[in-house]
Amino acid sequence: MWGRVSPFEEAVSSRRPLLLAGFALVVALATLAGVTLLARRTFDRLQHGSEARQRAYEVLIALRKVRQDIGEMRVGVTGYVLTRDTVYLATYRSGRTGLATDTTTIRALTGGVPSLQRELDLLRPEVVSYAADLAATMQQAMTSPTQSPDVGLLPSRSAMLLERIRPHFVAIETEQGRLLDASAREVQRAVARTNTIFFWALLTGAILILGTAALLFVHLRSRVRAEARLARAREELQEGRRLDAVGQLAAGVAHDFNNILTVIIGLGELTQRTLPRDHPGRSDLVLLREAAGKATELTRQLLAFGRRQVLEMRTLDLNAVVRHLGTFLSRVLPESVQLSVLPADGLGRVWADPSQLEQILMNLAVNARDAMPGGGRLTIETANVELDHLATELHDGVKPGPYVALMVSDTGVGMDAATRAHIFEPFFTTKEAGKGTGLGLATVYGIVKQSGGHIWAYSEPAHGTTFKIYLPRVDDAPVAEPPPVSPSESLTGTETILLVEDDDAVRDVTRRILTASGYRVLTAESPETALSLLARRSEPLHLLLTDVVMPGMSGPQLAREVVALVPGIRVLFQSGYSDAAIAQDGAFDGGTALLAKPFSMISLRQKVRSVLDGPPRAAS
Repeated sequence: MWGRVSPFEEAVSSRRPLLLAGFALVVALATLAGVTLLARRTFDRLQHGSEARQRAYEVLIALRKVRQDIGEMRVGVTGYVLTRDTVYLATYRSGRTGLATDTTTIRALTGGVPSLQRELDLLRPEVVSYAADLAATMQQAMTSPTQSPDVGLLPSRSAMLLERIRPHFVAIETEQGRLLDASAREVQRAVARTNTIFFWALLTGAILILGTAALLFVHLRSRVRAEARLARAREELQEGRRLDAVGQLAAGVAHDFNNILTVIIGLGELTQRTLPRDHPGRSDLVLLREAAGKATELTRQLLAFGRRQVLEMRTLDLNAVVRHLGTFLSRVLPESVQLSVLPADGLGRVWADPSQLEQILMNLAVNARDAMPGGGRLTIETANVELDHLATELHDGVKPGPYVALMVSDTGVGMDAATRAHIFEPFFTTKEAGKGTGLGLATVYGIVKQSGGHIWAYSEPAHGTTFKIYLPRVDDAPVAEPPPVSPSESLTGTETILLVEDDDAVRDVTRRILTASGYRVLTAESPETALSLLARRSEPLHLLLTDVVMPGMSGPQLAREVVALVPGIRVLFQSGYSDAAIAQDGAFDGGTALLAKPFSMISLRQKVRSVLDGPPRAAS
């Protein structure tokens, strides 16, 4: 169950009409291309048929000229032999020239018809023989003007030669007639195809017009939706910047307040140790400790919203966290609220702090419980998801890629748009006075952002609320287990500790607690002073206890120099919040020991003893 449709999912579905319209347009264009190709082929065939008919007529005309040329040659020879009139010589020569030209023309016109070429090959020797016979007779008449040739033989020889030539002429004319008929049939088929092409052209035009109209309609609707998404993204960007500004202010205040609380808690515990059990001031110190504890929780929430709290990051199975907390929630939620936990199979891993993930689920579950005063259903789900470029268009700061989704849905009263716009702001609440601090969802927002994730809320009045959290997936990393801590028989010691802290009050309280625990403590108010002190000492140094953020040089930078000078020394950081000096976004790995401010006497002693009994820090 994913709850209501998100704007991201709505954007995907809104593109379907555009895709369908585009597909219809592609089909129409393909059909038009096919029709155009078919029309081109049809017109080519029409042109080919017309050219074939033209060649056929030209061949028939050339054949008639050949016959005419042969007749002119025969008339010229006969007339010259009988009358010796030179006029007949011109007739003979005109026929001879025309015969050569016309036979060449016929061969050129029938170059693509093998059957006609064969007939011409058979006709040519006969025509050449006949022309040679006439030429010989003419030559004899011209060289012997007084001697007349045997004129009586000319008609018989001409008739005999013409009889041999006539079948070839008939064959060529017959073949030309057949080609003309074939060309006529091809023209008829081309005309029929033209009618078909015209029909498809009209149909394609209609499809193109309708497809273009649909495309324009979908485009205009998509543009309106895109502008709405852009406006929503701008609102999210402005909201994110506003929350970032408030978060930085809150984190700065919380950091300074943590130093104050460290002094208050430390001095209270030191004072309580010096008072007798029956001293009336001990009850005041108990109240002071309780108030400091509430202030500590408040600063922790402010740091979470400002993304400056200490996160102990490791590779996690989100399903395991959900199942563990689901068991706890099933016992603490009222019977009127039905809890459903739906972990996804094959869920990817995430890089997060397990305690903070539990805090997220707890805060969201409390919100859901309060939104269902008459009972309802609370559903917690996980899933593998892929966010693509559409998510980056809908939400500012989202990078495409694989994510693990955590969805928390309820069937409560829901929220309107005005309420949704402020739910992640600190101290914003819709509950009655005294029933909420307004930091629950602000804390969730800060933890998610500090873990590199994204959170979006979907809700409507009377239709419940769904929170969707997306954490980057780290499928290749194995699930990391927290490093085992060796228990110590005692929380005291005699080792030498170098304490570096720029806040005088915090430094003094820390020194007094450690000294009371048996340690020898060397103090420095700055990294430069610590290095100068270290250069003058010759006795062993066992632990460097340093603040993280200090003027001039950060705690991690100081630790690197000290480890290089004193191999085997242990290092413990203390800070009101983790900074980029330790790791980006305030997270540090399991190999870095860090004590979060404000700390109590027992937590300081436990952490110091644990680090001293653990492995030394490697030089880097």
